Amino acid sequence: MSGWGEMLAYTWTNNVPPSRPSINELCFYRRYLDKVREKKRKSIRLLVLGSTPEFRDWGVEEDLDITVVDKSKEYYDTISRELRHKNIKETLVISQWENMKFSNEFDIIVGDLSVGNIEKERVDDFINAIYSALTPGGYFLGKSFFWTDNDVVLTPEQIVINFYHNKQIHPYTFINHQLGLYCLDKERFEIDFSKMYREIVKLKNNGNINDELFDYFENVGWNTDMKFTFFAPTRQFFEDKIKQKMVFVGYIDSLEAYSNLFPVYVAMKEGIK
Repeated sequence: MSGWGEMLAYTWTNNVPPSRPSINELCFYRRYLDKVREKKRKSIRLLVLGSTPEFRDWGVEEDLDITVVDKSKEYYDTISRELRHKNIKETLVISQWENMKFSNEFDIIVGDLSVGNIEKERVDDFINAIYSALTPGGYFLGKSFFWTDNDVVLTPEQIVINFYHNKQIHPYTFINHQLGLYCLDKERFEIDFSKMYREIVKLKNNGNINDELFDYFENVGWNTDMKFTFFAPTRQFFEDKIKQKMVFVGYIDSLEAYSNLFPVYVAMKEGIK
């Protein structure tokens, strides 16, 4: 996947959930951190997949031993400007997640949209790497795009009409996931961001949205830096893959507008250390 550099990091700061973790979602991560604390109160080791500032700040606030694994030092350096805790102490490892290896294990591994950003041909490598990095009894949690054949697919025009009846929700938050489902290639398990952008442009040109609403999508990277497809498997596909190595605890409805397609998933490595 290309595009993960300084410019995308700057663009990413314009995003809101579901492209970033919400406060609501972090409550669920805390719930499973508490389960780890029941067995181990000190020196809890956190592995963050990617440079997500929300997770790194959370790690500081929870007094965790933080390691970040990202394939781009440039992206890490740039997005770190978003941190609230500027003197953060953490270890950075430059690696693709599918290839990462560690001498020590982690009690909890978190990743926002990490599944969507792996090489789809290397799902097994990714899960094997997570399994190897996780301590027995530890948890792997994240959020990503998953779908089922029963999901209702709306046209872009229908999505916008529904938005105008739910204006209390941020436009990007309300429209992103539903438009992603419309643009999903179900055979390839892929979402092409440029296709999503073309649909937004079409809505503007046809008068379905005004300039103000269009501006929410103009600088989020769909038509510029995000020159890659997003891996979007079915819920069952991902669950079956996890079960080959770990216990699949389940999908969590975070009660966000997008949680039907962007649920938080929880997996656990069996055994107690």
